[in-house]
Amino acid sequence: MKILVTHVYSKKNNGDAVLLSILLTDARRAFGDPHITILTLDKTEEGETFEGVPVKNSFMYYARDRYQNPLSRTMYATFVAISTLWWAFFYRITGKKFPLPKDLYRIARLYQEADLVIPVGGGYIRSKPGFMATVTLFFIIHPLLFAQILGKPTINYTQSIGPFGNKFQECMAKFALRKIDGIIVRENISLQLLKKWGITKNVFLSVDGAFSFLSEDVKNLREELGIPPGEIIVGLTVREWLKTSGQVKYEKALAIFCDHIIKKYNVIIMFIPQVTVENHKDDDRESAKRIYHLMEYKRNTRVLTERYDHKKIKAIYKELDYLIGTRFHSVIFALTSYVPSIAIEYEHKTGGIMADLTLEKWVIDIKKIEAARLAVLFDQLILDRESYINHLKKVLPPYIEKSQQSIYFVKQIYEQL
Repeated sequence: MKILVTHVYSKKNNGDAVLLSILLTDARRAFGDPHITILTLDKTEEGETFEGVPVKNSFMYYARDRYQNPLSRTMYATFVAISTLWWAFFYRITGKKFPLPKDLYRIARLYQEADLVIPVGGGYIRSKPGFMATVTLFFIIHPLLFAQILGKPTINYTQSIGPFGNKFQECMAKFALRKIDGIIVRENISLQLLKKWGITKNVFLSVDGAFSFLSEDVKNLREELGIPPGEIIVGLTVREWLKTSGQVKYEKALAIFCDHIIKKYNVIIMFIPQVTVENHKDDDRESAKRIYHLMEYKRNTRVLTERYDHKKIKAIYKELDYLIGTRFHSVIFALTSYVPSIAIEYEHKTGGIMADLTLEKWVIDIKKIEAARLAVLFDQLILDRESYINHLKKVLPPYIEKSQQSIYFVKQIYEQL
């Protein structure tokens, strides 16, 4: 059996790396020993693999990164979109293949030979206002259309759907999702959105795969960074997400908040780089450095700058006493290590999953973040530490067990087809 795993962003995004790792494990568990190929947006090396699975570039990689000149890039992206969809139509109708550029043909053949296409779990079927955001969304749904034109069973794995910047983007997503064979969503907000769109067949509510991720790696941060036993370590994950003024407000608020809790509780602040994808300008270390420079109490602050893989970074979260997490998979890593956490919500996946765990009181909107409000919430987090941990011990085991069942929804849909 040949399985094609699509929509992989980058292994330098540790949340994405975990979702991919879990999907590969799940697919092997459910389908025996399938031949799997991964398609990624990231740049790849010749012969590159991830956990023994070949990694190849996707259509979107070539559309986005083949040319640096904006005009050339736009023209080539248009060519990629039109030529590949026509290739799929022509092959479906005639059984024959007309010529494509070598790189695009290799990808097309992977789809044509696949028995099953599984877009990896995540929150990428969403968008923001603006023309370029709409173009990006088109290239996200393009592989779904391509696979469906070829008649390939396509089942989205543990997804969050939305939000969208406008009605046209919603219509694009709705059209693509109505065509595919199955969707597994990871929180109730996405489920309700699909119901509103009238998409209910072969839709299942499950859990983000990262909840079942375990790492045997050990990381003694206290010893490595010279932090005395008994000192409280508060981890922070940050990211660049907002437009200029909003981003400045977000970073200033976190700098003031960090100074406040250092002064009040004498904690150690640790900035953790969850995502370090420089070539897509998605590197948490940049935002962390800016916040650090705004802070007064730098002596109690550590800015980690090493690039950690998903196993090592999971081990880092185990060492924390608390987490303030913008990157939501950092929150999942902390929660599954029984570390009380506050989540800074930048998309509804954060609020949706926290609500599923009845932890919605520990969520703060990134657009409304204020140092004083975050400080009050952190004071409450310290007071409620034991009850928070006891609550995690109660809700996490069944939640984790549910996450391990997602692949059997895929198998069920595939066998029906």
